[in-house]
Amino acid sequence: MKASDSHGTFCHMINKMMAALAALLAGTSLASGSLKVQVGQTSPPFSMPSVVDPLKRISLKEFADSARFAANPKFGRSVLLAFWNTNCVPCKAEFPRLQKWLAKRPDVKFIPWLIEDADPSVAIQWLQSIGMTETGVMDKYATKSAQFVVCEGKLCHIPGLVAITPDQKIRLAKSGYEPDHPLEAILDQVLPVVAVSAEAPLVKKAP
Repeated sequence: MKASDSHGTFCHMINKMMAALAALLAGTSLASGSLKVQVGQTSPPFSMPSVVDPLKRISLKEFADSARFAANPKFGRSVLLAFWNTNCVPCKAEFPRLQKWLAKRPDVKFIPWLIEDADPSVAIQWLQSIGMTETGVMDKYATKSAQFVVCEGKLCHIPGLVAITPDQKIRLAKSGYEPDHPLEAILDQVLPVVAVSAEAPLVKKAP
């Protein structure tokens, strides 16, 4: 092994150790593992307060709902949930790639989902620090998060990505972050471009 290769491997190990330490201090596990949800199943519903405005709620049914989609195939938008924590190093590393992909996909509603036992101002500052302009949601006690990611108390497997199509079906359930993973190509595959609107009117079926 070349000295440069050895140095690179050592740095990679140090980065992983630092990420794990940060996660432990934050009360959030970074260990990779399967998510609770599976591809093909109907996504659990949720309605969560916005990090920026706690009086405003962000609901899955605004964008993806099986009943409304069945009544009107033009309803809805695809949703991409990112389960993060402000002390999660891989979460921060993942975002630039997601940001670049999302810039080309205005049809996708991106929702940062912070599993965070902290003041909302901390979450807001963190989202702003990584260049996040979309409002996110925060699950202080990991109660709603446990529907999607594997949690033991407040310890959860992050980062996690869950992609949901307008029919409320889960098309991607991925845990962990690997820099060499073809993330963008997979997202394009599971979330094809559909020019639809979440505000499309509900069409009643004929009796």
